[in-house]
Amino acid sequence: MQNKKLKTGGIVIPEKINIVEYLENKIASMNRMLNPDEAMFYSKIKNEKIKAVLDFFNDLLSKIKSGEIVIKEKQEYCVWHEDGDYDYGNGKSYKTDCGEEFTTIDGMAKQNGIKYCNYCGRERVSEKYYKSLVMTKKKGE
Repeated sequence: MQNKKLKTGGIVIPEKINIVEYLENKIASMNRMLNPDEAMFYSKIKNEKIKAVLDFFNDLLSKIKSGEIVIKEKQEYCVWHEDGDYDYGNGKSYKTDCGEEFTTIDGMAKQNGIKYCNYCGRERVSEKYYKSLVMTKKKGE
């Protein structure tokens, strides 16, 4: 499986990553940038920016390690729950695990070929299918 990358604010972060290890590596790299023996010569402004980001990363890392910030593992699926209160004609309304709502005009999501959630991009599955996956995993444990 190819390791996809997420682009966030100019920082490219591999999708499957140990965030603590990532931050520790970034902090070590930035400390080397500021070390006069190893560092390239940056302007005073650039050094101040590096120090600000370094402070942010150090603060974030300490909050993760202390448990103040909890990193949740990304779910593989986005479960779409049928919402019968808002059915439209021959269509169906859904509430998604990612907190959105979606309505088809004709038929169900599967009949309309919707394989991925329009909002979070995860694979879209029905509540019934997801429950069968969970039960299968429990039996195999």
